[in-house]
Amino acid sequence: MAKGKNKKKRQVVINNPKVQNTVPSKKNVQNNNSPDKLGNNTLVFDFTYKSWLKSIGDKQFVNKLSDAGDFAQFTFEILYKVFPEVQSNWSIIRQQPGKVFKHCHPVAKEKLNLVKSIAQSIHGRTLLDNDEDYSETLSYWQLGTTQSVRVITIYDSTKNVMYPMFVDYHHLIHPSVKHNQTDHKHNKFCPYCRYERGLAFEA
Repeated sequence: MAKGKNKKKRQVVINNPKVQNTVPSKKNVQNNNSPDKLGNNTLVFDFTYKSWLKSIGDKQFVNKLSDAGDFAQFTFEILYKVFPEVQSNWSIIRQQPGKVFKHCHPVAKEKLNLVKSIAQSIHGRTLLDNDEDYSETLSYWQLGTTQSVRVITIYDSTKNVMYPMFVDYHHLIHPSVKHNQTDHKHNKFCPYCRYERGLAFEA
């Protein structure tokens, strides 16, 4: 007979069945991107002007698109790349407009009347009504981080708040010989008409 066959198995008695975690908890983990950690120096995007994605088409300006696919691609770039990158680097952009981020700068003075006219057409009312002389507290800005889309905004320096006004998909406000799109006049798709008013295209 083989040794050990009649030996009784040892019983392990657990006096305290509760499982205890011996790994110390991380008490000092912080999320620096949470809203309460941003601080007063962080640029804030305010979407008070909710028609900022509306497209128009006339002799002076066109920002209509070819289809919903183009709109999805551009909107993703704006929300995923342009706004976050501008927000993260706003102190540099504000101090050196058009330098490190060459597509982020105040709208050129010779373009202000055009931009104001477009904004009024899109939003149905005049903007900066209390600052007719283009005061030091409110100013129009162009934002862009790649060779693609541009967003025209109003910046309030007293509140450090940026208000998107409209999107310049085809680089018509500050043209670029290399990157301007030349076939935009044939575009008919307006996202505002499609999703807000229930129409696929606007004449």
